Amino acid sequence: MTQSDSALDLDQIALAKVLLEPPAVPSRTWAPLSAAAFAAVSALFLATASLLVPVSEGRHVVQLNR
Repeated sequence: MTQSDSALDLDQIALAKVLLEPPAVPSRTWAPLSAAAFAAVSALFLATASLLVPVSEGRHVVQLNR
């Protein structure tokens, strides 16, 4: 059978294959972006807390009473 003997239209078959492919799922960027923002805010709070905490004197509370 030659190519011209076929009753199928090759352009229509190609179009059908394209239409039958599953749609591409768009990548979600909000989840990683919100996780990175949460990590950045947590790091800023930790840095602020470590700067504002009073300096330890290096002695235990038990040793202060003696």
